[in-house]
Amino acid sequence: MFNTVQQISGAISTSIISAVVAISQMNPNYSKQLGTAIGSEHGFILLIILLLLAAIILNKVVRRTK
Repeated sequence: MFNTVQQISGAISTSIISAVVAISQMNPNYSKQLGTAIGSEHGFILLIILLLLAAIILNKVVRRTK
């Protein structure tokens, strides 16, 4: 079950980051290369925020069960 959740969350994350990069590439003020770089940076920041949020939630859940 846990492997399935990992696979699904990985697929969803990849789709979201791909969408962020694609949106940045569509900006008419950026070249394709710059749009890709900026979109990748924004996607990475988004993943870090989600990671921190998940760590906080996990920490609170683990503390309650002890």
